[in-house]
Amino acid sequence: MGSDPTGQPESTTERRRVVKRIRKRHSTRILSMWGRIGVLLLFMCVGIAASIGLIIKVVHPYREVAVNQQALASIDQQISQLDEQNDDLRQRIAYLKTRPGVITEARKLGYTKPGEIPIVVEGMPTTWSDPPPVQTTGSHGWRDKVSSLWHSLESR
Repeated sequence: MGSDPTGQPESTTERRRVVKRIRKRHSTRILSMWGRIGVLLLFMCVGIAASIGLIIKVVHPYREVAVNQQALASIDQQISQLDEQNDDLRQRIAYLKTRPGVITEARKLGYTKPGEIPIVVEGMPTTWSDPPPVQTTGSHGWRDKVSSLWHSLESR
């Protein structure tokens, strides 16, 4: 293998071989550099995805706790409202078990004591202006019970 005084190969085939070797070395270096960058980017993407997944896993239970606390507060409010209604209804039941309660409810339904004449003023709202519903269940209906109650109150 000869070369001229400048250090260049003499034949064109030798020149081609040298150029191929240089290109091969250069392309290998470029490929290995891009390969390293690609692997680095791949690891970074996997790391970011894993971090996001971990954050979601950690944050999700706390979000559920907040949602459950809101639901619990709503249910507690409903329970307190129902407790108030329950107390009111128990007081009403206790009142209706007394003599004045029975008389008041009978008057609201339009019942009068024997011998009384009801007076209805037109235009004045009353709670008993509608006639009581007709009972078809037999002789042991609520009308009979109220009637017997009136008779018992009257006899006292």
